[in-house]
Amino acid sequence: MKNHVLASAASGLLALTTLAPTLARAACDIDSAAQSAPALSSNNWYHRIDGAGNVAASHPDGYYQISSASMVDRAGWLDGTVARMPMYKPFRDSAVQVGVGWMYGANSRHNAVDYDKDGASFRVDAVADGTVVWVGYMPSPGNVVIIEHTAKDGSRFRAIYHHLRDGRDEDIARARLTKTYYENVIGSWTTASSTWKAYQNQADADAQVLGGTPTATQLAAIESRWGTPSQGILVSEGQTVKAGQQIAMAGLTGAHGMNSSVNNTHLHIMFARPAEHWVGGVKKSLWTFFDPYGLYALSASCYQTEYPTGQGGQADQHASHFAPFFQDFAGVDAGKFQQGFNHFASFGWFPSTLATESSGWTWKMGGSFQYNPSAPVTRTFRTFAQHQSDADTWIPNGWRPDKVVGMTAPDEPRFTAIYAPITTGFIARHKMTPSWFGSQINDNYQAGYLVTDASAYLDGGQLFFTGTWVKQPSVTAQYLYHSMTETGLWDQDDTLKASGFKMVHVSKYSHPGLGDRYMAIWHVTSKTLVPILDLTPDQFRGYRDLYVGTFNYRVRHVSAYGGKYAVIFEK
Repeated sequence: MKNHVLASAASGLLALTTLAPTLARAACDIDSAAQSAPALSSNNWYHRIDGAGNVAASHPDGYYQISSASMVDRAGWLDGTVARMPMYKPFRDSAVQVGVGWMYGANSRHNAVDYDKDGASFRVDAVADGTVVWVGYMPSPGNVVIIEHTAKDGSRFRAIYHHLRDGRDEDIARARLTKTYYENVIGSWTTASSTWKAYQNQADADAQVLGGTPTATQLAAIESRWGTPSQGILVSEGQTVKAGQQIAMAGLTGAHGMNSSVNNTHLHIMFARPAEHWVGGVKKSLWTFFDPYGLYALSASCYQTEYPTGQGGQADQHASHFAPFFQDFAGVDAGKFQQGFNHFASFGWFPSTLATESSGWTWKMGGSFQYNPSAPVTRTFRTFAQHQSDADTWIPNGWRPDKVVGMTAPDEPRFTAIYAPITTGFIARHKMTPSWFGSQINDNYQAGYLVTDASAYLDGGQLFFTGTWVKQPSVTAQYLYHSMTETGLWDQDDTLKASGFKMVHVSKYSHPGLGDRYMAIWHVTSKTLVPILDLTPDQFRGYRDLYVGTFNYRVRHVSAYGGKYAVIFEK
């Protein structure tokens, strides 16, 4: 296992090891036309049409292509096109695939990525925290949502979603305005392409069927195209959204969503960030498209690896903006965690809590990445000797063990630790027997130290504990109990809650002779805390979406055991 050397105590900056695989396939070379558009070329202006087929409102910004002709510093802009905040793919269904990448074909720009699920609809999510700046409908892209995302350094990018569903009846009614819009805004309907006419004809035909008494087969066919009446856009202009929050369902709205095919349901998504262009001899900042994967490749197959990224050795490509996994995570392979660490740490996000577990030599992790300008030291899967050496190295340099997880492993225990800056007295112990652990809890409390973290693990069939204590100005009461059954845990929690104590830490472990047992810590705190036990990774994500995404909690603590995860949400 490669060591994770993470921080310089002197500078607080990461020394990152890049472990992401290099994509050196010739078929994925950057397309010659991908970044050579004419100056100021853009067909991406957005409007909202009214019931008469006229433009009722317009989005104030246009979106432009990467241009070799007008950009002030194309190479520098591409070099700076890197992730500056957590960003994720706009879906969570593993059956969704890339249908079209950055290029439609040779010398034909797409400037987007198309995602599809073999013609079926799928949930569409916000790729990052942001604010909705536009919701509208046009007969070409259909229903459009534009979300602006601002990183902590002030840099911005936008995600532009095309072809979304906004309710069956509403979308059919809008589609029936295609001919009127074309005549009012573009030109004669007789000159319209077959794509536009097919969209109009399909909407007319489906409206006629719905106006009568459709059979179950007819209704199913119509809703396979337009969705159900309830499948509307879930966000509005000015609304703030969370990463991973659902905004709509993928559809085929818009003439270029259907594209003469009634089985073309997909999401067309574009990404743009400001770039300077020459406009009439004056530098002007314009929203300019970029490939979120950093590939700018011709072949869509280049986008089909799990987390493809631009080839660093090739000009005009850059790292993918997509994180390898979500910032609050469970069930992540230890090797993938390193990729995620490199990604999040590159813009100042670090683990605030970590959980580890082993099933033989298969090691999984859970935890939470959160913004932390102190750039804390993190070390994973260390032997006893390595963990001790780490502490001996970092403590004199101003870093103390903060959260330490001891993990039972096939050969010897492994230790994962998050370090914190030393600001007060502390005590950190590992490989404590139960009796020593008990005496440490009592002795350290009497000396003014509060227990803040602990874990249990087996070594040679014997039970050991880790523990961290932090000096307090005036020690408030605390409780730590271990070797509890689940029923005992919740009974204890009820008793302590009645006295003003809240569970701040919980973990499950194997007790020799007793089987599965729990350990928990209770403190007095003004925070609202919600502990939940025994979650699968999918259940973890569901509860995370609810508490973090909807109720504005954060993940305070995660622990792992037997493929299940415990989490404490804090607000």
